Amino acid sequence: MKAENEGDRRGHKRSSHSATQKKGRGKQVMPSLQSSELTEQLTSGSYSCMVCCDRVRDRDAVWSCKECHHVFHLGCIGKWAAAPASLVSEKEPSEGWRCPACQNPSDVVPTVYKCYCGKLINPRPRARGELTVPHSCGELCGRSLARNPLSSCQHKCQLLCHPGPCPPCPVTVNRSCPCGRQKYQVRCSKGEELPSCGSECGRRLKCGRHHCTQSCHSGSCGDCTMMLTQHCHCGRSHREVVCGETGEEGEEERYGCSLVCGRELNCGNHLCELSCHPAPCPPCPLLPAHVTACPCGATPLSALLSPDQSRTSCLDPVPTCNRSCGRVLPCSTKAEPHFCPAGCHEGPCPRCEKSRLVRCRCGRGSTRVECQNLEGIGDFVCDKPCNKMKSCGRHRCNTRCCMDANHQCTLVCGKRLRCGIHNCMEQCHRGHCEQCWEYSYEELTCHCGAEILYPPLPCGTRPPTCKRVCARMHSCDHNVFHSCHNEEECPPCTVLTVKMCMGEHEKRYNIPCHIADVSCGMPCGKDLPCGRHKCLKLCHRGACTDSLAQQCRQPCQTPRKYCSHVCGETCHVGSECPDIPCKTSLAR
Repeated sequence: MKAENEGDRRGHKRSSHSATQKKGRGKQVMPSLQSSELTEQLTSGSYSCMVCCDRVRDRDAVWSCKECHHVFHLGCIGKWAAAPASLVSEKEPSEGWRCPACQNPSDVVPTVYKCYCGKLINPRPRARGELTVPHSCGELCGRSLARNPLSSCQHKCQLLCHPGPCPPCPVTVNRSCPCGRQKYQVRCSKGEELPSCGSECGRRLKCGRHHCTQSCHSGSCGDCTMMLTQHCHCGRSHREVVCGETGEEGEEERYGCSLVCGRELNCGNHLCELSCHPAPCPPCPLLPAHVTACPCGATPLSALLSPDQSRTSCLDPVPTCNRSCGRVLPCSTKAEPHFCPAGCHEGPCPRCEKSRLVRCRCGRGSTRVECQNLEGIGDFVCDKPCNKMKSCGRHRCNTRCCMDANHQCTLVCGKRLRCGIHNCMEQCHRGHCEQCWEYSYEELTCHCGAEILYPPLPCGTRPPTCKRVCARMHSCDHNVFHSCHNEEECPPCTVLTVKMCMGEHEKRYNIPCHIADVSCGMPCGKDLPCGRHKCLKLCHRGACTDSLAQQCRQPCQTPRKYCSHVCGETCHVGSECPDIPCKTSLAR
């Protein structure tokens, strides 16, 4: 009996775990399938709460997530919502908590036990033998079948109160194609998008003049692309424009050209001097009602004209005063204002005879230019080179009077790519260069040819690794222990051998084969060319004397004539010892 109970518990744990896995994929299965699985597991008692991992019983108060439809113990979900791990933001606890299954945020912590449809509080537990779903009120579900807030479905679920999502709406409704000419009978759950009927759309475009000629479609028809001839306001020029660019329906279809208007003003004596503009033209500026002062504006006309001499027409001259004009000239700036020095006058002011400080385009240099020459000077360019680094971080701009804000480098990078063969031909840049895009279409083999890499091969691909023994010719007859390689020279032979030292004094044992010069460490002892001395160098190879100086450099050991000391001078075979005083010190 105990074994059977343990087996039941194991079986319950396996089914609960499986159910949890299936529920974790709730959004990937059909709503009807998810609902039936939940119903089956809750009815059989094999469903477990994801928080406490204990099974959900008929008498337990539960809560179901409206997003993923997982079922939890009401007490467990309350504890979970209060835990820091469930908060949407630890810095802002007021933002709510997240569902432990789907992480959907929620503001309200559930505290009331309700049925799945939410109409009944504290539903009664199932009686023994009752076939209803646990935690259900047993009445019609009545939840909305709309899948999203934008759906037009207004039907309610007609199933009994059930766990999980409601099935798609089964009601058949009449819907029309996007253009509205063709009607279809479809299921409400199919959505709002219907196939095109193939007819011409025919809807009025934004321009208000033309209709859409596309095939029946959903969404906006877009802007009108018809070409129209658009005339200017003065009527002397026209242009071809796209209808959708002329403005919305009802807007003015004309445009302003660069010509002078030239229409007759309301006075009948003058023409409009403004640029092409919509009608009507402004009133004549020389009408007596508009001119109340002299041309410079300093003296009113009442002080210059008597009542009998007042102006009655726009053709009457405007009297001038004795003051200077003083109007601001076009060459004037805020830093250097220039005023007209001429006397009060009509018409445009004469050219300015002063000069003005002109800044270069980069703002670091300046020069003084006559105001009369300002129109032809254009942009003044200074001689100061730009010292900023370009975008690559390697080159400086060095452009004279630079105005570039980005300083994009236009040189070729030229760095060696990783393949080691080609150079980077991209625009000079920061960081590492991209990989070499060259490919080889020849087979690549190891040195012995046993291993092969077939094309195409990226540039810089190394030959394949071969585990066979190197088959090259070696300088010794020992066995080869290294593998096939792609280097030009083989690794040195490391077999231990017996070799005679360079001076042939003795044999040396355990010498690696590749070591050619072996020294025993004893003095050489060979006779020098002088015939009197022996070589004092340590065991070595080759001649004992320097090739550039064949003469022996050891001190002469011949006794002196007048004392018992040796000569001591550098060996001088074939000549007598020099007659020089003995330098040996004697003890007293």
